[in-house]
Amino acid sequence: MEDFFEEDKKQIASNSFDLKQYLFKLINNYLWIILSLTIALIGAKIYLRYTIPQYQLSSYILIGGGDLESGTNSILTNAGLANAAADNSISALNNEIFILKSHTLIGQVVDSLKLNQVFTSLGNIRNQPVFQHNLPIIMTAKRKFPNVGSSNYQLIVDLSSYKIKDASRTYSGKYGEPIIIRQDTILIEKNPNVPLVREREFGFQFLGRLSAVKKYISRLNVAQAKNGGLGLLQLSVVDEVPLRAEAFINVLINKYNLTSQNFKNQAIHSAIDFLGKRLTTVSTELEEEENKVRDFKANNKIYDVSASATELLGNLQSIDAKKTENTYQEQLLQLVEGTIKKYSGKEDIIATASGLQDPVLTSQIVKYNEMVMQKQAVLSTGTEADVRLDGINTQLAELRKNILANIGNIKQQFKKTDNYFSGQENRFSGKFEALPEKEKQFIELTRRQNIKQTLYLFLLQKREETEIQLVSSGVVKSRTVDDVLNEGIVSPSTKIIYSLAGLVGLLLPALIILARIFFNQTIQTKKEVENGTNVPILAN
Repeated sequence: MEDFFEEDKKQIASNSFDLKQYLFKLINNYLWIILSLTIALIGAKIYLRYTIPQYQLSSYILIGGGDLESGTNSILTNAGLANAAADNSISALNNEIFILKSHTLIGQVVDSLKLNQVFTSLGNIRNQPVFQHNLPIIMTAKRKFPNVGSSNYQLIVDLSSYKIKDASRTYSGKYGEPIIIRQDTILIEKNPNVPLVREREFGFQFLGRLSAVKKYISRLNVAQAKNGGLGLLQLSVVDEVPLRAEAFINVLINKYNLTSQNFKNQAIHSAIDFLGKRLTTVSTELEEEENKVRDFKANNKIYDVSASATELLGNLQSIDAKKTENTYQEQLLQLVEGTIKKYSGKEDIIATASGLQDPVLTSQIVKYNEMVMQKQAVLSTGTEADVRLDGINTQLAELRKNILANIGNIKQQFKKTDNYFSGQENRFSGKFEALPEKEKQFIELTRRQNIKQTLYLFLLQKREETEIQLVSSGVVKSRTVDDVLNEGIVSPSTKIIYSLAGLVGLLLPALIILARIFFNQTIQTKKEVENGTNVPILAN
């Protein structure tokens, strides 16, 4: 029995891993390990030398607090879709992040910076991407199929002309003269900011517009800044060319502010358009009335009227001025009513020209416009199946109903006011009939002229007030907290590459030696014989 256990122990010993032997073999093969490590590190250096580095640039913007705390947040709360104010603010901030990364906004940046045109400086070691603004030429392209990418081209520029080569042919051109390449019209001009002093060679390719947009959406990261308050966002872009990334962030912020401001000012622009059209019409009518008064004076040799006629004309002008303002407000009511009634599934912004004296209606219109813009914002960042739209549509329908009912009541008030003004006019009818016929005709013509003149000046004043309102509301939605900062190379990481190379350089020979030990079938030491058998050893 003891012999059996002894055999078993020797069998286990013979199959066990001898760490001491393994370490001795590693030491004996240290030159191979050093060689492997050296080759791995040299390979890492060559990889880093030929790999184009990726840089990350970042900037911080602060989204306007007032807008962030109202707008979508209040609508969601009113619609019963959100409860806590903090949750609402976070929801609004997420909407702004979505807008910053939307296809529409990124597409504007791509078009502005021509990011669908990819240029590289051809070199002996590697081709280095370059930003078009740093090239000695400016390329403008009108592509027949803008969403289809092109093949790679070679561009050779010299002082007086240029050549473009593709796989099949060479195109020659002169600066400032367009050429056609595969149904694309290309215009190349010299860049006055980057002088061309010698012949240079570049590679370029057209990306499909949609591909370029998707490319930069994937490279852009927008997130709430760490250790920052609500509304402070960090915008980061990864790109091979730091100057291109810096330009991208700056243009993105600018386009975001412009888009947001234009979005908010739709109602004011509608009002300015309305006032502009009315001014054009009234100006023509005023000119006609002035010509009638002038012709009447010339034909009837009337240069002055009696004191009673002058007094009567002054009284009528006072009434007409009040009627003019009343008429303007009635026209605004018709504009609001027409906008509401032509609703057919898609809401329009209601012009918010100043002049409506009913505070309830004004408040309703402001809220209606806010909700229309919020609905447009939801649709631009989501779909018609968005859960937020149900609450918004319900409130818009209720507002339309209330606005129309309020307009009906105000119209009744205007009707009473018009009747009052008519009564005031009738008070002077006796005096008017007592005047000579020529003076009566003159007063009628002069009165109509004054009505048009008063209305023209009134509309001019309202347009000025509305334009001032537009300027005063021109506060940008975001504020840049910090300039664009280059955070350095993020890919490839020098530390990681060298660390991996060192690890591979050490592990590879160690694993090879380990494999040789495991698969070795020969007896190399006395101890191996002793562990594997009970046969006595006669000699060392």
